[in-house]
Amino acid sequence: MLWYGKGLTGHIRSAPLRSGLLDRLVDSHSPSVLQVVAAVALVLLPALQVAHARAPLSAEITQRAHRPRGGAHKGMRLTPNFHEFHHCLDKEHFLRITSEETMLNEYGDELWNVGFNLSEPTKSFRMFKVVIHKCSLTRDACEYWNTWSWDVAVCSLLFLNNTVWAPLVQRIEPKLTCPVLAGPYQTVNASLDFNSVEQATRGFMIDKNSWRVEVQLYNELRDLYLCFSFLAKLTRVKIRN
Repeated sequence: MLWYGKGLTGHIRSAPLRSGLLDRLVDSHSPSVLQVVAAVALVLLPALQVAHARAPLSAEITQRAHRPRGGAHKGMRLTPNFHEFHHCLDKEHFLRITSEETMLNEYGDELWNVGFNLSEPTKSFRMFKVVIHKCSLTRDACEYWNTWSWDVAVCSLLFLNNTVWAPLVQRIEPKLTCPVLAGPYQTVNASLDFNSVEQATRGFMIDKNSWRVEVQLYNELRDLYLCFSFLAKLTRVKIRN
């Protein structure tokens, strides 16, 4: 099941399922009123999903930024343990990670110091994609879990506050903006916003697995511009007063 997010929301590609249900609903010589209503609802569903997916980015960001933190795990927070962080080796792109180290902050969270080089410039980004695999805690078995993808106002989206990736992007030196210049960069004391991660995955037991995440950015020509991946295990710890 693929979730293609527009802004910070998404819609589910369910055409095969919808088509099969519709065939069964109308495959009758005298369909009931309930069957007709259900068939109409299934036909209208894609339009409703697309309309929802095209909601303004600013409204979605504002709503997410003001949601209460903690959810069902009050008094607890997510903290990561990173096992891998590297540029993608199986794809052609313009990112090369030259150095990588992790360190602990005062709360025991892991932070990244990463040096990297962009070998080509780009005017803008046309698509931002995050491919997620769920792995066992021992990291010896993984399965595809979800894909999040954005293709509207990607440059603006990348540099917004209150997003999962803000604590990473905002720690890049020199500052990364569109258009992007080629050359060396580094991130200092970078991480991810795991409060936002928890909000985006509400209802899933994300602390019971390890997660392999691949991040892809496509340039204005729709060529893969950069790609990196990391493997992390999330655990819950008590919030210290």
